[in-house]
Amino acid sequence: MNKILSIFLREKEFHICAGDFSSIYSVLSIRDFADSCPEFLQNALKESGAQPVDKIIFPFGGASFTTVRIVNSIVKGILVFNDSAKTISVSTFLPYLYALMRHHTYFSEGLIALPTMRGDFFVVNFCSCVITKKNIMSAEEISNCKTNIFYSDDEIFRDVNFAQIQKELVCDDEFLQSNKSFVSDSAEAFYEHSPEYKY
Repeated sequence: MNKILSIFLREKEFHICAGDFSSIYSVLSIRDFADSCPEFLQNALKESGAQPVDKIIFPFGGASFTTVRIVNSIVKGILVFNDSAKTISVSTFLPYLYALMRHHTYFSEGLIALPTMRGDFFVVNFCSCVITKKNIMSAEEISNCKTNIFYSDDEIFRDVNFAQIQKELVCDDEFLQSNKSFVSDSAEAFYEHSPEYKY
């Protein structure tokens, strides 16, 4: 039986789900990912058994240019030894939205904000489990929004393994169809989804 590998970077955390194994690893700085990720990945693959990786799921942004580059490098490295593996990349916001969908409190609409490395935020608006708009906003602009606002470090997301959530959402055909413009089967980096790249 082949295995699905899902990886996700969240600020100073490396989330991974490989087969039935899942874990969250932490680093002191986002720049430590380059040295630490190979070790985290090796450990997860070892813990999950010897089956070949059949599918790789990863986020393509919005995120900082550094984060997108790290994730894409990891995926390309895995493909060197698993060149037949299929790739599915999703917007970084989709796992957050899917986690909100699964929460016991139903949120019909709102805004999800992820911090950039420059002090502002990548933002998407959602309505009825569908992303409707993306933008970059300052903290002041967000505070003036009259809607539910969710930041990546909110308590509601505490202890959530986003690699596991990511794996589950790609199996939800209705959710994927509703957000199809935020899903791709390419292993290439989509820097246009990381507006910092344009600064």
